[in-house]
Amino acid sequence: MIRAIDLKFLKGYRLEVSFSDGVTKIFDYAGFLDSEMGQKLKDQDFFRMGKIGRGGRDINWEKNGEVVYDNCVDAMRYFWDDDSKEWEGFDDSIGLNERIKITDSKRMAS
Repeated sequence: MIRAIDLKFLKGYRLEVSFSDGVTKIFDYAGFLDSEMGQKLKDQDFFRMGKIGRGGRDINWEKNGEVVYDNCVDAMRYFWDDDSKEWEGFDDSIGLNERIKITDSKRMAS
């Protein structure tokens, strides 16, 4: 199972996530901030308080000891668009297990 192993907060609302499979991706939350869920992350100081949780399976933001927003690492690694465009053009119906197989076969071929 892939886990997040490091976070770096970049300029604006960009977040660099390093995964246990050696892949590093940069996600831009700026376009997400106007959504109902994204409103919780609009405060830059709060956004920069995100941390790795649940043994690397989540990235979460807490307020007063309670998680107010979290992201599943599997979804980030295998589904979310990021600067690498790894999943650009893939059909959204391709599930997690198939995406893991695709990633593993790419890694073995290189």
